[in-house]
Amino acid sequence: MKQLIFVFVDGEVMSKGTLLKGAIILSIAGVITKVISAIYRVPYQNMAGDIGFYVYQQVYPFYGMAIIFATIGFPVVISKFVAEYRVKNKEKLQEFLALSFISLQIAGLVIFLIFYLGAPVIASFMQDNQLVLPIRAISFIFLFVPFVAVVRGYYQGLGDMKPTAMTQIIEQVIRITVILTFTYIFVKNGFGDYVVGTGAAFGSIIGVFFAGVLLFLISREDISYRAFLMHIKKVNGYTTVIKKIYMHGFAICLSAMALILFQAIDAFTMVPLLKTIGINVEEAKIMKGVYDRGQPLIQLGTVIATSIALPLIPMLATVFAQKKWEELRSKAELALRTSLLFGLAAVAGLAIIIEPVNIMLFTDGKGTDVLLILSFSILFSSITSTTSAVLQGVGYIGLTARHVTYGIILKIILSLALIPIYATKGAALATVIGFSFIALLNVIAMLRKVGGCIPSLKKILLMLLATIFLIVACSSWQFLISDFLHLHMNTRLGAAFIALSTAVLGVAVYLGTIIFVGVYSEEELKALPIAKKIPILKRER
Repeated sequence: MKQLIFVFVDGEVMSKGTLLKGAIILSIAGVITKVISAIYRVPYQNMAGDIGFYVYQQVYPFYGMAIIFATIGFPVVISKFVAEYRVKNKEKLQEFLALSFISLQIAGLVIFLIFYLGAPVIASFMQDNQLVLPIRAISFIFLFVPFVAVVRGYYQGLGDMKPTAMTQIIEQVIRITVILTFTYIFVKNGFGDYVVGTGAAFGSIIGVFFAGVLLFLISREDISYRAFLMHIKKVNGYTTVIKKIYMHGFAICLSAMALILFQAIDAFTMVPLLKTIGINVEEAKIMKGVYDRGQPLIQLGTVIATSIALPLIPMLATVFAQKKWEELRSKAELALRTSLLFGLAAVAGLAIIIEPVNIMLFTDGKGTDVLLILSFSILFSSITSTTSAVLQGVGYIGLTARHVTYGIILKIILSLALIPIYATKGAALATVIGFSFIALLNVIAMLRKVGGCIPSLKKILLMLLATIFLIVACSSWQFLISDFLHLHMNTRLGAAFIALSTAVLGVAVYLGTIIFVGVYSEEELKALPIAKKIPILKRER
């Protein structure tokens, strides 16, 4: 959802109302696609099993990188240039689009060749040579990403977010449909785990391909592709523009890639390090597959925790452009407070129901202790996402990318140190500490660059009070239904009832408490676009 950040930083290019409407459209699309992307892994794991899930998760980070290129990083940078060209040099717009496409296509081709030709080397680093085919399959996605990124960036630069939002959702629906269909057919016919994983990788490519086809059909009346091709032959003198596209695009991508890159580190380190402590290869793969159950939970929890806060960022960028410093600090504090508030709720709630959730979703309770540790990543991932968005919204793109880089380095060091001692728990600890470090650096940077954006001690205490109420209510409910109603987690149905009923109770108690104790003022509630859709948050105190 961070593509909301930079699209119209120059306040005069787009009205505040249009900007906010576009931000909400992209926010909703981002929430929908991330929820879909998290949920489908549950039926996939149920069909493919832990090793099949391991295979897919080993190549998933490469897909995740491609999608961030196509959805967040480069469309944002291109949209900003498009908005500027429309105002200052409209006749050069088609030439700029041609330049963007050819430069990104060259980069996409290079990345494709690295992954396709280097698949045996990458697989050997993962110490699993059977991963060559899935890696080669996923590499083709980088050939389609440049066109998708350019056209999405073009429409975002015009202020039209619908093509981006629509194609994001359609891409995910097609991708997941193909993945689950192929998985069902391959598993039913007795194909091996690596063939199943390759089919899943192929499904991801199909999704992006159809997004590109749809964008082409949408844009035929707005982009002259004949002129587009002519401009490709004559683009020159754009060294500075190309440099900005790459530097800013990769910086934004890196800022959004923390979770993906942490998964990539686990893909390269976990199995080799588990083998060093005497765990056989097959058992190590199963342990990695069980560990990866935590990824959709982190993703879904982070989406829930940030979905209310992130739509504030475009308004913050507009206020920054207008040099309204007091309002800037107020909105930055509100965004941070909101992500902290719902991040705390997500962690506390999930920690209480982690065992029934594990059984409900993945058929058994294996790895519950590891998932419990990983659940704390949701809080720090939420803070990281929101603070990165705030800092980028006020122009500090490189700073957030640098913080993610530091977090990645720390994650690598801790993984190398902790996995040989604590196995998958060590990897989980490394993830939590890595995210907390990035979040800390971002918060410190916000204090220095924005100032006055940390919630007051009173607000923090009220949030902690609401979290305590949630914990007491949910724990009491679980005690009641298990000890008095004799409902236990020995079946998926029983686990599902415990998990879902506790979650519903927790949401009701938490929302009611934050309204009752006054975590938000009425004016602040009006500033939260998505909060207006939640009935209890609209109620006047």
